[in-house]
Amino acid sequence: MVIVCLEKKLLKKVPTLNNETKTLVLAILVILAIALVIANFGSITGTVVKEKKPSTKVIFAKEVLTPGSYVEFEITPSKFGVNKKYRICDDGDRCHIRAYMQCSSFNCRTKVSERYKTWPSWEEGVYYIKLFDYEIRDFTKHYFTLS
Repeated sequence: MVIVCLEKKLLKKVPTLNNETKTLVLAILVILAIALVIANFGSITGTVVKEKKPSTKVIFAKEVLTPGSYVEFEITPSKFGVNKKYRICDDGDRCHIRAYMQCSSFNCRTKVSERYKTWPSWEEGVYYIKLFDYEIRDFTKHYFTLS
């Protein structure tokens, strides 16, 4: 009997949560859950994709050439520059030539004019100059045509 009375006294002393407190606790938990999802959005869904736009410009003296003629172009590098090595590739992504620009270092940061003689044996079609752009940390392609 003494134990039952003691139990009843203990139960009376334990405070119970009223509806307002329950609602407040639930609201805080929901806000925390939403904040965690927003803070980790990139790791939950994968990286947020931002399209990289190259600012390197290549201007060709002529856009259409004949096989065996010179392809002449001027490169205006992005603010972080381009690698001095460039490639000339066909539309099947086969690179025929690897050449180097006339820069003082491996990273060209100033405007450069280049000239390369295409081979007479190259087939007619679309070709491109492939450059590594340090601003976007990727290769860029600049197209011309042999016909």
